[in-house]
Amino acid sequence: VLVLPHSNHMRANPALRQALLEFVAAAGGRRQRVAVKYHPREVEADPAGLLAGGNAEALPTLLPMELLLPLLPAGAALCGEGSTALLAAHWLRPDLRVFDLGTARDGYAARAREFFLQHGIPSVAGDLQSIAAGH
Repeated sequence: VLVLPHSNHMRANPALRQALLEFVAAAGGRRQRVAVKYHPREVEADPAGLLAGGNAEALPTLLPMELLLPLLPAGAALCGEGSTALLAAHWLRPDLRVFDLGTARDGYAARAREFFLQHGIPSVAGDLQSIAAGH
């Protein structure tokens, strides 16, 4: 599950959008399922263009991620960029693999990375393929 920041942050961080596109394409090649959870205040249906290739499906945008956590299968991976939903998932569903995407070099997401590390949420430093490989 990709828990995405508002599209304003994705536009400001082209590395994040590119890493997400590559991840979704590669997951499709491995026949892995990818769910995309856009930010609740998002206006566009698919601002990052992740759903266009058919390798990903959208989770309801208006529902907070915390309400969707009980529906995720055990062992699923949840990845986000500076999202408090990562902390909630880590604490409420310890059976999930939770990661910070780690592509932001400044701003809130970069500052939150150290906090997440202190609370047991590792950063993949933009290497989303390591998530698919089970690391």
